[in-house]
This record gives sequence, structure tokens and C-alpha cells, in this order.
Amino acid sequence: MCSLWRTVDPPARSLIAALCLAVTVAGMSYGATAVAAGFPLWFPVALGVLVLAAGSEFLFVGIVAAGGSPWAALVAGLLINARHIGYGLAVSAVIGTG
Repeated sequence: MCSLWRTVDPPARSLIAALCLAVTVAGMSYGATAVAAGFPLWFPVALGVLVLAAGSEFLFVGIVAAGGSPWAALVAGLLINARHIGYGLAVSAVIGTG
């Protein structure tokens, strides 16, 4: 069995490393923002595992930290992710219909 790093060409490796760095920085920023807003450390971790949408996670923490209702934050998160419906409908035109 071959290692993943041996099967991926060097330009792709550098792109993968850059993407991992960007995700790490964004995740650290999200965690620091949530903890600074008064949430316990487990909360941003749990939200990150369960939600899997960074925009919604930042939005939820921001709304609740500003005194808003968790239900309002949930609705706002659903609205911000509604943009993915259009992406999903348009993707078949880009990648073809197998």
C-alpha cells in the first residue's frame, strides 16, 4: 500500500499544505473568538464537529455572544447556508451528469 504523500504530485502537496494551514488559522480564530465570548472550551469544538459550516459557526457565536437568542442564531445559520442549495443545483452543469 502506498503512502498518500507518495501518490500525490508535489504541486498538489503544496496546495494541500496551504489549505490545511488556512483551515487551521480559521479554526484557531473561531475557537479564540468563542472562548473570549465566554463559551466553555468544549462548545466551539462540539459546534465545529456537529455543524461543519464555518460561516454558521461564527454567526452562531456572534449572535449568542451579543445577547441574541440561540433560536435566532439557528435560523440565521440556516439562512446563511441556504446559499449551498443554489451551488448544489448548479454543480451538475459544471461536472457533468455521470
